Order: sequence, then structure tokens, then C-alpha cells
Amino acid sequence: MSIIEYDPVKNESDEDLAKLESMCGGRHLKYQKTCKILFSKLSSVADLIFFEDGTVRPEKRATYIERRNDDYDEMISVIDMVDRGMNLTEILQNSNNFRTVHTHFIILKEIAARYGKYRVSITRECDAEIVKYANEQKSFAILAEDSDFLIFEGN
Repeated sequence: MSIIEYDPVKNESDEDLAKLESMCGGRHLKYQKTCKILFSKLSSVADLIFFEDGTVRPEKRATYIERRNDDYDEMISVIDMVDRGMNLTEILQNSNNFRTVHTHFIILKEIAARYGKYRVSITRECDAEIVKYANEQKSFAILAEDSDFLIFEGN
């Protein structure tokens, strides 16, 4: 059974749950359950379309690489703190910009694809692709992790 095949909403055996929690931790399972509940509710009242950045445009490549390097450095610093024996409270206090572990994104992508269409933008900037699609389809709303869409005029 893969992580994504596990459905925390259903009653699974205690043995399966124990295996998954020891492999991924309870937070992964809670995150997965919350995403499934949210997407299930949203998909019952609207068609969901998920977008992901595809290729990085040449003029943004340096910024992209810098951000990925910062993410890597952040993760390494957390591992270093664990190696030094720091407890979780100390790690959180000493971490500058603690982000969710990137494995959450992998889980999110698979769950999203179950509840709607999943698109990867490869021909243009993802934000522009989303706005174009939203305008063409007369979309009701765009939910995003940032405020970039405030710069586009809607219909």
C-alpha cells in the first residue's frame, strides 16, 4: 500500500496505520486527510483545476536557483540542529524561515489530481496561464498560496 493509497477517512487496520505513521509521521496523515476533505467539499460545488509551474523561464532561472538553494540550506540547518541534539522547540526558535517539508507537495499533487484537472504550465508563466484560463472560463475564484493574482484585472 502506498502513502497515497491510504485513506485516513476510511477505517484502516491498526497495523497499516502503525506502518504508515512510523514511515511518514502522523502529520503527513493529518495533512493528507485535511486535503482530501477540503478538495472533496470544494469539488462537490465547483470544478477544480490545479496549476503547477513547469519550466522556469530563463530570466527567472537565477532567482529560482537561489530559492531552491535557500530551501536546501534551510533543511540542512535543521538536520544539523537535530544532529547537535536540539529539541524541537529550540529548532523552531533557531530556524529563520522554517517551511513545510517538500514531501507534502508530492502528496498534495496526487490528491489534487483525484479531485480535479491538474495542469503543468510549460508555455508561459503559471500566473498568466491561470489568469488566462480563469478569464476564458469565467471562473468564480482563484485560490493560491500568494497574492500575485491581485495584480490582474478580473471579469
